[in-house]
Amino acid sequence: MIKTALAVVLCVLVSACGGGAGNDAKLRFTNLTTDTNGLSLYTGSDERIANINTEQLSGYVDVDAKTQDLAVKKGAGSALTTAPTALAKRKHYTAVSWGRDGAIKFSVLDEDQDAPNSGKVKLRVLNTAADAGSLDVYLTSETDALEGNTPTHGSTAVGTTTGFAEFNRGTYRLRVTVAGSKDDVRLDVSNLSFGDKQVATMILQSGVGGTLVNAYVLNQQSDLQPNKTNQVRVRLAAGVGDKGNVSAKVGSTTVSPGSVSPTVSGYVLAPAGNQAVLVQLSGATIFSATQTLIAGGDYTLLAYGSAATAQAKVLLDDNRPPSIATKAKVRLVHGAEGYPSLNMDVDNLTIFTQLGYGTASSFVNVAPNSGNALMEVTSSLSNVPVYTTAKNNSSTTGVSLDAQNVYSLFILGGGPTATGVLKRER
Repeated sequence: MIKTALAVVLCVLVSACGGGAGNDAKLRFTNLTTDTNGLSLYTGSDERIANINTEQLSGYVDVDAKTQDLAVKKGAGSALTTAPTALAKRKHYTAVSWGRDGAIKFSVLDEDQDAPNSGKVKLRVLNTAADAGSLDVYLTSETDALEGNTPTHGSTAVGTTTGFAEFNRGTYRLRVTVAGSKDDVRLDVSNLSFGDKQVATMILQSGVGGTLVNAYVLNQQSDLQPNKTNQVRVRLAAGVGDKGNVSAKVGSTTVSPGSVSPTVSGYVLAPAGNQAVLVQLSGATIFSATQTLIAGGDYTLLAYGSAATAQAKVLLDDNRPPSIATKAKVRLVHGAEGYPSLNMDVDNLTIFTQLGYGTASSFVNVAPNSGNALMEVTSSLSNVPVYTTAKNNSSTTGVSLDAQNVYSLFILGGGPTATGVLKRER
C-alpha cells in the first residue's frame, strides 16, 4: 500500500512539472511574425497563451489530447489564422506564428523526436520566410566555399517542414541561399554551435526588406536561439547629368566602383548598423554621412542632379510581395533634373501625382497585367509622356506586372532626355 500511494504521488508531481499525464498534451507558442506583437493562442474559444511579442517563446500549457481548433488572435479580435490540429496525449508541441501583419499564418511542430547517438545532432528546417521563397540551407566550415557543397536541407518551400538531417556535433557557418543558387546568399552567420545529441528545428524568417532572412534554432522542449542577419542589401541608382560616372561605398563595401548614368546597379551585401555612406562623382564626393541601416533591409543610393549640383540620398526599399495575393506592387523614383514633379498612371489609372524631384513614392498595390501593362509617367511641363511602355505603332503595351511581384520605376537623368528604368525586384 505504501508503494502504491507513493507511485500515485510521484505521478501527480510529474504531471504538474510538465511530464504530461492522462489526456493532456503539452503546447507552447512562439511569435516569429516580422511585425506583430501581442499575439495569443486559442483552443477553440479558450485563450490558452496570451500576449506573446515577436521572438518570444511561452512555456507549455496542458490541453486536451484530441484534434483542437487552434487559432491565433491579437487581443480580443477575430482569429488571424486558424487550423485544426491533432494533439496526442503526453506529447509536446510548439505552435509557431509567422508572416506579417495582414498575412499571418502558423505551423505546429511536434517535439518528441528520439535523440541521436552520441556525438551527433538532428536538425530540421521550417521555412516561414514567406517574402523570400524557397531556400537552401548550408552548414559548412568557416572557410568552405559553397561551390561543391550540398545543402544540408535543399529547396525548402515556404510553409513546409523538412525531415531531420543528422550530422556531427560542432561549430558551423550557416548560409541560406535562394533554392538552387550558390550566389544569392540571404543569410550568413558564423560560429553556430550544435551540442551532443541536440535535437532542434531551424525556423527561417523573412527580414524587414523581404529578401534577407533570419534563422531561429528551436531546441526540442527547450529554448529558442536567434541567429539574425547583420547585413543589408544596397544598390546605386545613378542619374547625374552628362553621363556622370558615380561610385558608392557603404563602410568598406563597394556598392559600385563606377556606374555611368543613367543606370541602376544590382544589390550587394553590406554591413548593417551605423555605417559611413560615400557617393562620389568622378572621384569627387557628393554625399558623405553616417547612416543607420536596419539589419535585413534593402536600400537604394539615389544620385541625381547636374554635374555641377549632383547630390545623393538613401532610400529604403520595401521588396516584400503584396499582402494581397492577386496584386502587384509598384513605386516611382524621381531622379531626373528639369522636372519639379512627376505623375504616374498604370493602365490608365492614376497612381501617383506631384512626386517631387529627388524623392521616391510609397509602394502601391495594382492589378496585375501580364505582358500588356501600360505605364506612363507625365509632367505638367509637357503633353508628351516622360516615359511610356506603349510600343510604337501598336495598341499592345510592352511590360508585365505580375501578381505577387514588386516593381520600381526609376526616372533618371544623365542622358539628353530623362530615362526610365523599370526594375522587377522579385
